[in-house]
Amino acid sequence: VGNRSSEFHPEVRRVRREGSYIYEEFMPTGGTDVKV
Repeated sequence: VGNRSSEFHPEVRRVRREGSYIYEEFMPTGGTDVKV
């Protein structure tokens, strides 16, 4: 995706109700973008 961490899809308008979500703590990165 180049230098972006996500893309906007205007045609997607529904909220996912099934499955699980992963929540992680924010980490101080000194202004850098860390992708895992």
